[in-house]
Amino acid sequence: MKTLSLLFALASFSLSLVDASPLEKRATFAAVRPPSVPLAVRSPYVSTWSPADSLVGTWPTFWTGGTKGWSAIARVDGKGYALMGNPGQDNIGTTNAAQTSLTITPTKSIYVMQAGAVKLTLTFLSPIEPQSPQLQSIPLSYLQIQAVSTDGASHTVQIMTDISAEWAHADSAQVASWAVDSSVAVTGGTLRTFTIQAQTQRQFSETSDYPNWGTVVWSTLSANGLTWQSGDNANTMRAAFVTNGQLTSANNANFRAINNGWPIFAFSNNLGSVGTSASATLTYVIGHVRPQAITYQGSAVNAFWVNFWSNWQGLLQFFYNDLSNAINRANTLDAKIADAANAANGGNYEAIVALAARQAFGGLEFVGSQSDPWLMLKEISSDGNMQTSDVLYPAAPILYYLNGDLLRYTLNPLVDYMSSGLWPQQYACHDIGSSYPNANGHNDGGGELMPVEESANMLIMIGMYLQNPSSSSDAQSWASSHYSLFREWAEYLVTNTLFPANQLTTDDFAGPITNATNLALKGILAIGEMGRIANFAGRPGDALHYTSVAQQYIATWSQFAKDPSSQYLNLAYGSGGTWSLKYNAFPDKLLGLNLIPAATVALEDAKYKTVINTYGVPLDVRHTYTKGDWELWTAASASDASLRQSIVDGVFRFINTSPSRVPFTDWYDTVSGTQSGFQARPVVGGMYSILAQSLNKPGLPAATPSSVDTSKTYRITVGGRSGCDNILSVASCGTNLVDLFGSDDGSGRQHFKFIPVSGLTNVYNIQVTGGRDGCNTFLSTASCGSNTVDLFNTDDGSGRQRWMVSPSGSGFNIQSFSGRASCRSFLSVASCGTDLVDMFSADDGSGRQQFTLTAV
Repeated sequence: MKTLSLLFALASFSLSLVDASPLEKRATFAAVRPPSVPLAVRSPYVSTWSPADSLVGTWPTFWTGGTKGWSAIARVDGKGYALMGNPGQDNIGTTNAAQTSLTITPTKSIYVMQAGAVKLTLTFLSPIEPQSPQLQSIPLSYLQIQAVSTDGASHTVQIMTDISAEWAHADSAQVASWAVDSSVAVTGGTLRTFTIQAQTQRQFSETSDYPNWGTVVWSTLSANGLTWQSGDNANTMRAAFVTNGQLTSANNANFRAINNGWPIFAFSNNLGSVGTSASATLTYVIGHVRPQAITYQGSAVNAFWVNFWSNWQGLLQFFYNDLSNAINRANTLDAKIADAANAANGGNYEAIVALAARQAFGGLEFVGSQSDPWLMLKEISSDGNMQTSDVLYPAAPILYYLNGDLLRYTLNPLVDYMSSGLWPQQYACHDIGSSYPNANGHNDGGGELMPVEESANMLIMIGMYLQNPSSSSDAQSWASSHYSLFREWAEYLVTNTLFPANQLTTDDFAGPITNATNLALKGILAIGEMGRIANFAGRPGDALHYTSVAQQYIATWSQFAKDPSSQYLNLAYGSGGTWSLKYNAFPDKLLGLNLIPAATVALEDAKYKTVINTYGVPLDVRHTYTKGDWELWTAASASDASLRQSIVDGVFRFINTSPSRVPFTDWYDTVSGTQSGFQARPVVGGMYSILAQSLNKPGLPAATPSSVDTSKTYRITVGGRSGCDNILSVASCGTNLVDLFGSDDGSGRQHFKFIPVSGLTNVYNIQVTGGRDGCNTFLSTASCGSNTVDLFNTDDGSGRQRWMVSPSGSGFNIQSFSGRASCRSFLSVASCGTDLVDMFSADDGSGRQQFTLTAV
């Protein structure tokens, strides 16, 4: 991999389109009243939200709901107006400004507040940088404030913004320490920066999902009449500003418990006389830095930004100086997503994806080296696991849509761990660590086991990446280098997918289930995609094998899954009258597999329309709750446009009206619109499923047909036997021996017909045509435990009389279709000295697994 280079609406408001910030290229964005508004959301530990209709009157919180004190006060003509947080609770002489609008874009939350005769715009920008791991790795966010008079007169305006020591630790009984820095020179002057941290640092550990180590960075330019103050009690400092319009520019170094007077760290700017032209824009930077970000198998791993900046000062300097570029990139991305979403499914869909974007990336952070970036995921609010495959899977559409390489960066840690030999199971693991940020693995083969679920998730996500990489050659090299691991998962699925044993799925809160229709579907599609992966990696024999297995399985699945009424599919095989969301149908469409019959999709669409509630379609017949990510996966796979719109509208209705004021929960009730569980999870990246589909990327190429003319009879000759018998032959009646002969003796025992197996591609029964009247004629192989090749009297359905024929060199490989699990599958012959015909594990290049078909 090449080294990466530097840069590459509220209930009281109208629900019509709202005016956008002057910084925006797009004139308007779809209005929405989020359950909770993202303020500074960049990573699992930089995730601060406003859980209310108004920015003022409620304290911002970490995604868990724990308070992260952050306030802003405007002093207009000597009168104090609270703009943000709830400083007025301490009777400091403020009134709350009136909020007049809120605009949500993928990267920004823009509030407009009225303080007397002055309008103030507060823009919270958390950049999303899908094209640059370097830029995306920066755990910092911007706040900008601008003022303008609304009555034609000029008014004196001062602004105070502060954060509390609650940013240093989740436990307010902990002692915080802090410092003031003025060493960072930037364009236009020097930054004044507060750094705050827990006095006792406990690296790589958490309290209430918040880190016990690292440093909070809170900074602004020393300009616009800046005064500052740090470490004093919150209510004292804010009251003094309201009275005096400035701070003392002094640091109180009395380090103490966070809850001891609630020390704050404040900036005050004097904007002077503000008229009808907008004031200077005040810019603040906030974030949390941890140079060593995670552990992997006991070793510390650096944050990715450390590759470019050796300390927080360098990081901050770059981030502040990059502001204008960051705004331009954000505006471009906002417009791209909004335009595409509106075109795909209207304003409600636009609002959904705008709210989901920062949250999706807020569960991720880059670590590692420039040559091998890892995009780590925290399973926020459910288990806190690391790199959970069945959380990456629903989140994958946003990564696929914005930059397919992001999928590879998230898959790399999982692939690395399962390639290391430390994971002992044949199937894929659930995660690489039980508790973020420690990727200790599950070297005992334990953890939360979802064998079919995770194996299928991995293969489908691998296919998504390979379908949309920045470099096809890099993708091909990656697929080839890890092919044996991918094949191991595929072989597990071949054996275990069609009738899944009692096990958990990603919806583990619903409990284990046997013969789950939706789980079986996922596994079948993963097998089908493995056929494409195999072809992409240069394994045409495997490609035909997995393609044919998937075709065979989908036909069986369609029969077993169908309700006795034949009107829809059941939750599990044989559970008549039950139904469920078949959200796993989405990869069939996205990856171009087209395995699911169109009539089946239409039946499911029709069923969903009969059970949809106010806020969407329930997950299944057992409950009224749903999963928002799966709602949009289902919408993207639907063939009925009216159903798609109804699902989109239900999800929008939920985020716009739900009384559950938490960051976008994906698990909620479709009748009441209340949270059932979970919040702030990156799985909302699944809201981008419709946009991912709209890219219309062609699927990976399917395997080349074998080009066997089934109307003809063939002599089968093997290579790698120069001077020796090389014609496939069978004995006369009395034995079922299959061996090699030196010539075509005219008996018919060296002549074979290829009879297509119905419903499968390039799969045939191979029958000898002569010299065996009344005897076995089907070319067959033994089950595992023997590599014998002989003749059988029929196709017994085991798969061992079915052979895949795939082009290889100037001839063909002939492989047993199934019935041999992970045992040798290639028809093969021995070297000279014996005429043995048996099975081998691969085409070894000797020619003895390559056969020429000559019509006779």
